[in-house]
Amino acid sequence: MGRTPLRLLITNPKKYSELVRELRKRGVPLSDKHGIVVRDQDLGEDLLSAIGGLVALSLGKRYFEEISVGIDTNTSNRLTAVIVGDGEILEWARTDLESVCDYVRTALKIYPHKKHVVGIGAGNVLGLAVFERLHPCLKEVKLVNESRTSRRNVFLNGNYPEDVIAGYNIAMRAL
Repeated sequence: MGRTPLRLLITNPKKYSELVRELRKRGVPLSDKHGIVVRDQDLGEDLLSAIGGLVALSLGKRYFEEISVGIDTNTSNRLTAVIVGDGEILEWARTDLESVCDYVRTALKIYPHKKHVVGIGAGNVLGLAVFERLHPCLKEVKLVNESRTSRRNVFLNGNYPEDVIAGYNIAMRAL
């Protein structure tokens, strides 16, 4: 699904700069001439929530039906978390065992959605450690068979690193 460009008419230069940075990081197209107009009053107080709402808006949605998070377990200091909204990668990040709970909780707060699930690759011992770390702070957490998840996925547009593809496939299997 294509994304509609956003036209930012924000008066505060600092807020404008932060919005541009965060929206570009999430692959939202921006335009000076056409697209959905976004003004200061459309943002509200919480800029992160506004960013999630704008990502949804660029996809023609007010909210996502389902957010699925896939976590590829590489090493304890290099986990890859992929946030998928209704089948499309919204963002991804490399994190570690200590920070993974905070990252996932923050991502789930950013994007407006009806329900969510978190899938963790269970292909190694680290998968269980991540599950034990996330289960107390999130309700919908599943261990997912991650065999063959690093294979290319024909539904992904763009070039993503192998661990991001694995995270996406884990997220989709968690549904």
